[in-house]
Amino acid sequence: MNGDLHLFGEFEEDDPIHIQARKKWDQRCRKTKGFCGLVIAKGVTGQSRGQPDLKDMLALFEVRSLAPQELGLGALELVPQFE
Repeated sequence: MNGDLHLFGEFEEDDPIHIQARKKWDQRCRKTKGFCGLVIAKGVTGQSRGQPDLKDMLALFEVRSLAPQELGLGALELVPQFE
């Protein structure tokens, strides 16, 4: 481990689809003791948007998912920055 911490993923707390997806995510993380695969893919826009093909995948990392309590950060809030 290199000690880097990357935060990502923002979901609507009251969206039923995201609630169900989060339940499945939590179940899977319990089975793997928090370890999961993180895929870095290209194609945020264009023909493969949202459904990257194998050729769009650039890297696969085995990482550990941390619960908010483990991070001790509290709720994160998006704050616009003005220059």
